[in-house]
Amino acid sequence: MVEVDGEVITAAKDYFQLRENERLKVYNEDGRIYLAKTEKKYDLIVLDAYSRTYVPFHLMTLEFFEEVASHLKPNGVVVSNLISSLKGPSSGLLFAELNTISQVLGQTYLFRAGSGFTGPVQDYAATQNIMLVATVSSQRLTKSQLMQRVEENGRIRIPNFRERVETLVEDDLDTPEIILTDNYAPVETLLNPLTGRSIEKTKIEFNPSIDVKILTAPALLTILVVAIWIHYALTSTRQRSDRNFFKFQRAHATVLFSMCGYLGAHTHVMKLQGKGFP
Repeated sequence: MVEVDGEVITAAKDYFQLRENERLKVYNEDGRIYLAKTEKKYDLIVLDAYSRTYVPFHLMTLEFFEEVASHLKPNGVVVSNLISSLKGPSSGLLFAELNTISQVLGQTYLFRAGSGFTGPVQDYAATQNIMLVATVSSQRLTKSQLMQRVEENGRIRIPNFRERVETLVEDDLDTPEIILTDNYAPVETLLNPLTGRSIEKTKIEFNPSIDVKILTAPALLTILVVAIWIHYALTSTRQRSDRNFFKFQRAHATVLFSMCGYLGAHTHVMKLQGKGFP
């Protein structure tokens, strides 16, 4: 097992009885770096480094899956746990990875793992856990063939495994032709619909009972201060030298321009609220 966060490993050992043995070794390292350093080959590689709002793009690219494939045995399998939908805008990242891994490995399968422990979601447009399975073998197995293998294999101890195999997606889906590479991996753009934040420009809404008071008070205070300042300037100009007078004029103009800019912005806000200038 390779985990980049050392605190996660510590928590797993302290609270979830994680124990290393001859078959289970734990490495505190980035998964891609680990594969680049090791010469071991595996029957199964499981990827579970993704969340709803963040994806490490370097674990989704063509170059990464080429590295993964080089560490698989002849009948090796890759399983990637993703959060996505099978249709609609939130499916972009899933199919980008599907297209990318298909460039390297022989066959790919999608299984609907459901949301949490509620079981598979029937709505393809709903966001749910999707298991992407890719095999070195190019032989394509149908759902009935997979079910037959499950029945013949008496060593599977995973609960409800047969029901999980039945969630294989066999429908033809409209997939975008995006291939992720180290030089081109727009995962943030593809992931955005999953975050619940709209890519489109949002409309600013105001609360008149609060915003008008907040904006009006500074405006009136600014006008009062500037009026006092101008009165002082006019009454004290005769007592200044010509040089100081021109400096004073420039400062005076700067203040007036700033005030006009502030009041202009304030007026625009009031118009957005459908109100006149106070």
